[in-house]
Amino acid sequence: MQRLFVLGAQNDHRGDIILGMKPRNVTKTTLLLVLATSWAGFGCQNSEGELVLPDAVTEFLPASNDVWPESAGSIENRALASIARDVWDFRMRTSPTWATYLGDPRFHGDLPDNREIGGISRNKARSGFLGRIAGINEKNLNEQDALTLALLQRSLRDSIATEEMDMGAWNVSARSGPQVSFLTLASEQPVGTPKERAMLLQRWRRMGPFIRQASRNLRSAMDEGKISSATAIEKVLAQLDNLLHTPTHLSPLMEPASAGGTWADLKGGDNLASFAAEHLGDALRAEDLRRVNLHLQDGLRLAKGAPVLMPSDHDMLTPAVRGRFVADVWQILDNEVYPAFREYERTLRTEILPRCRPDGRPGILYTPDGKQAYQQRIESFTTLSSTAEELHELGLSETSRLRAELVALGRDLFGTTDMRALRAHMAADPALHYSSRDEIETVARDAVRRMEAALPTAFSRLPSTKVEVVRVPSHEEAFTSMAYYRGPTPDGSRPGRYYVNTFDPTTKPRWEAEVLAFHEAVPGHHLQIALAGELEGLPLVRSHGGIGAYVEGWGLYTETLADEMGLYSTPVDRLGMFSFDAWRSSRLVVDTGIHAMGWSRDRAIRFLEENTLADRHNIENEIDRYISWPGQALGYKVGQLEILALRAEAKAAQGAAFDLRAFHAVVLEDGPVTLPILRDKIEAWTERVLNPKAPLNPR
Repeated sequence: MQRLFVLGAQNDHRGDIILGMKPRNVTKTTLLLVLATSWAGFGCQNSEGELVLPDAVTEFLPASNDVWPESAGSIENRALASIARDVWDFRMRTSPTWATYLGDPRFHGDLPDNREIGGISRNKARSGFLGRIAGINEKNLNEQDALTLALLQRSLRDSIATEEMDMGAWNVSARSGPQVSFLTLASEQPVGTPKERAMLLQRWRRMGPFIRQASRNLRSAMDEGKISSATAIEKVLAQLDNLLHTPTHLSPLMEPASAGGTWADLKGGDNLASFAAEHLGDALRAEDLRRVNLHLQDGLRLAKGAPVLMPSDHDMLTPAVRGRFVADVWQILDNEVYPAFREYERTLRTEILPRCRPDGRPGILYTPDGKQAYQQRIESFTTLSSTAEELHELGLSETSRLRAELVALGRDLFGTTDMRALRAHMAADPALHYSSRDEIETVARDAVRRMEAALPTAFSRLPSTKVEVVRVPSHEEAFTSMAYYRGPTPDGSRPGRYYVNTFDPTTKPRWEAEVLAFHEAVPGHHLQIALAGELEGLPLVRSHGGIGAYVEGWGLYTETLADEMGLYSTPVDRLGMFSFDAWRSSRLVVDTGIHAMGWSRDRAIRFLEENTLADRHNIENEIDRYISWPGQALGYKVGQLEILALRAEAKAAQGAAFDLRAFHAVVLEDGPVTLPILRDKIEAWTERVLNPKAPLNPR
């Protein structure tokens, strides 16, 4: 059943026709009673005994106020609270995979609308929200409501501008796109109930049309002169080649259906009873294997040999239910998803790659309206109106300063005389690199635990949600960065996750392990993001606000904070801290160089090699990231420098009264904010410290 709704509407009367009543008058208890007493009319059992809700009933689900009962937080202004709730619900509806990640159960069967009309519809809704915001008298708002209004207004305007750029239609990347995002989504897709399994099948069926639309988008954008650079396309083609050569049953997209079971190969002509005896210790379990592996009923396939799923010992489903689910997913992958990926691969290889921009011109500068688009990206990611030239010069200055620090440390530690010699020494010493994947994970976990024990010395409030260290999935590890972080679900059912890249461990430098952990986990991203999610009264549109200069600036700031806390184990680990700082400073140079000054990919790579200690493989992945994500790399250093400047100014003004834990509390107390707003907050805090009679923040 197609779901019709008006974006931004305050009430969504789903189910009126079905039950003859309006949802606003129906409680959850009433709904459950109706379903329980009228099940014959609304539901049925499938052939395996699973209860399945038909479309008419699945439409009548709790609205956003039930899923997110406090999405507006403690906003006092009723009109603003209504807008905040509607914007949050709009974001869940239009970003259903993000909704799944956050634990919203309503959209597990949906994918984003990647058609042009989808973007037009989203921007129409955003403009409607801005119109409603314009009708609010700001003079009547308390301090926190005024802050919410300002941040919400900025976010909507920024989203409109980003949507109009429509980079997703042509800008392929080895870090995103369906060949990565769909495989990663599989690990987050819930399948614990019949309804959730039905929603997985619905979402998987929608992958084929989504991918085919992505192919059409590439062609349309190419006709407008918008096309990715050579290496970006070649890397995606490599990913697609690996994806398409992965047997269906071993695809990450099959993993939710196999649910921890293992696959073994049944050779052609082998006896299934003997196979069961060998692998399960009981020939009588051959019948269970037949129920789980419906493809074994195909005599021709069985004669040729076939993979056999042996369910996990802890499988909660019966063999028949498990088998039906596996067979359905297999059919979708074979008949819909894989063919769509093959079409996508052909489009890239035969139509897009021959007309791509060369690596000598990878920047957005070389696309229609590229200069204006890049300025918009600068303002979006830095929250400032700086020009590319200003940021470039700032990056050169900071890189020069940090390069001198690195050379001096190298001289003290290894007797090297310049960056070239230092890089050569670091790269050639096996003791400075890992020997195994397990070692990378262990070192990361140890760094996180040591920092967690030290956090109370610098922070007065810590998140209750924990962070865990996990490995980057195999389908993306060769093409992504050394590490990244993903936040917890708002309900705490999944902790924050610090992903470490264990690919090719002998090339991974040990000296970067601690600084990485401090940036991505604690006191960096996890502390800030998890804490924002736990702030009482904060509307969700703010606690989940992705303001790059604040979020990434905080992460970079905490790298040097860790040094002040004495958490780097050795001088070599401190060397990693300076290298990382130089790397973020270099980003200002290479990002603006690529997208505003016409730098080639090779020139950007050389600059990082000359000014950081990062290895060549990581440098190439990072440069390709900057090429495909214009402006994002700018927020780190800009945000760090502003936080450091605000701290220095507050300390100078407050003197002996300055309290580092209090400073951090003020920086973190309102969730992500723009840098100008952060400056206003810190200056107001200093005024209160110096003048205790000054008005307090209402929160």
